Amino acid sequence: LYQELGPGPRVSLAKLSADHYISTGWRLRLAVDASIWAFQVQAGKGGNNPALRTLYYRLIRLLYLNITPLFVFDGPNRPVFKRNHKTNTTMTPTLTRSTKALLKLFGFPYHEAPGEAEAECANLQKHGVVDAVLSEDVDTLMFGCEVTFRNWSGEGGKSKTPTHVSVYERECVEGVSGLTPEGMVLIALMRGGDYLPEGVPRCGIKIAADAARAGFGELLCALDVQDKEGLAAWRQRLQKELETNESGYFTRKNKNVRIPEGFPDMTVLGYYKNPIVSSKEKVERLRNSICWSGKIDFSGLRESSRWAFEWRGKLGATKFIRCLAPAVMSWNLCTPTEDVRELVSGFHGRREHFSTGECKELRISFIPGNVVKVNMDAEADDDVEVQPDEDDEFAQDGEDGARKAKDYDPYALERMWVLEVFARKGVPEMVEEYDNPKPKAK
Repeated sequence: LYQELGPGPRVSLAKLSADHYISTGWRLRLAVDASIWAFQVQAGKGGNNPALRTLYYRLIRLLYLNITPLFVFDGPNRPVFKRNHKTNTTMTPTLTRSTKALLKLFGFPYHEAPGEAEAECANLQKHGVVDAVLSEDVDTLMFGCEVTFRNWSGEGGKSKTPTHVSVYERECVEGVSGLTPEGMVLIALMRGGDYLPEGVPRCGIKIAADAARAGFGELLCALDVQDKEGLAAWRQRLQKELETNESGYFTRKNKNVRIPEGFPDMTVLGYYKNPIVSSKEKVERLRNSICWSGKIDFSGLRESSRWAFEWRGKLGATKFIRCLAPAVMSWNLCTPTEDVRELVSGFHGRREHFSTGECKELRISFIPGNVVKVNMDAEADDDVEVQPDEDDEFAQDGEDGARKAKDYDPYALERMWVLEVFARKGVPEMVEEYDNPKPKAK
């Protein structure tokens, strides 16, 4: 279906975060389909517990970008006959528990949907609880989500660091592709979707999309489920157009495509039209109870990294600080306190980089060990070296001159790039002084 929708513009997630903060004054809030991430993080390799470690680095990346995720898990009323077309996306109880525990340590909220996570994500976005949905599943668009981000990955070159997303805004999608949510539902029914894998025999995506653009999806979804005569008339009209193409909806006649007598299954259509999601009352309770600015449990995260990733001893603690401190520094700038002003030592340049969509960044210096505090005296002396892992780039900002891990001292000044909008929020006086330095005394 994404082929019919078009690729969607590739936009830096950093730029989306910065632009949102400038226009609203609060962090970008994303609903995340937990089952999708469960599948993606299983691609992690090397080291101990690679799936959970990949999730750990992705959460660090969101922290660095000042984005607050709301992870949504599938609930007990997920349709039992839904085809699991996303291979291995079903979260095991162990992975679910580990994910929720890690989210809690980061201070990020999570929510269990009454039914499917993707339907609940769309529901929360439509009600304004979140600003957008981060998912690979096209169903979020079918369920009427106004803004969907997908394919969070590197852009350009060989960088593995996830920087850009494909953006799908409902109005733009309809304008470019001519497909509405109702039309997408029809495509899923005709071509074969999650709930009805077989679809209409000999009906390809092009034929289904043409039928959707002709308005047959809206006509179908407007019918009452008990209106058998209306449904029969709808089937007859669609069949006639397929055979004759008298209205020019299709590129050619499709006499070999026969609409089955029982098409569509109205129960299946009901799952698309009226998915099981939280009621307005429950959405309001969630809106009022959710905590978007939870506290990071540093000691809990340190213990988790020690046992889950085998980051043990002083070397493990050093890696823990090295990976986490830049993200926490960026996050703290967006929630300024007197402590934040004391943490920033100075400014050392400005840039506009491809990875951030050319948003202005400032280079600051800080001492990582003052941002993420670990009692090194309590850490065991090292008897084994902490091995690097493939996901390590998720925690970095892509700076070519970044100090290598073996040379890293958590209590020496380090430099990092931060989005200027957050630096101005956290230490406005220091930015002003940097931009307008006082003349040196003669």
